Amino acid sequence: MSWRTQIWAAGLVVLTSGASAADGPPVGRSLFEALFTTATPAGAVYRIPFPFAELGRSIAERVPRTDGIAPLARVLIPMGRSLQRDAAKPAYFKFPRAVIAVQAEANDPAPPPGPLLRDRLYLGYQEKSRIIEVISYNPAAGRCCRS
Repeated sequence: MSWRTQIWAAGLVVLTSGASAADGPPVGRSLFEALFTTATPAGAVYRIPFPFAELGRSIAERVPRTDGIAPLARVLIPMGRSLQRDAAKPAYFKFPRAVIAVQAEANDPAPPPGPLLRDRLYLGYQEKSRIIEVISYNPAAGRCCRS
């Protein structure tokens, strides 16, 4: 199933499924979904931290480092190629798109090993549109998914 993550003004996170089953991978799910899924008796619940900075902190905590490498790379892109590129118009530089990417792996070899996130998870957030775009690897399918 393909998921689109939308953040609304009140901080409510809404996950909406794609229009058809053909949008989703034939097997598995993305690392992003796995990170923020909690099993309950009623089924899977997605708990995505908000605001975007809190989401970044939550991901960084899963990649603890002791060798000085920052777990996340962060960049602001005022005019990029995102589908949300016109959301800040005409104030592109006042409301740039925030992008984070995992650039390190946990260096603690103690089990249980967490998911390998380096080069497999990218998030972009445009404050004006209040939408998080996710590019996340699906280990079971051996490919990335965009939602």
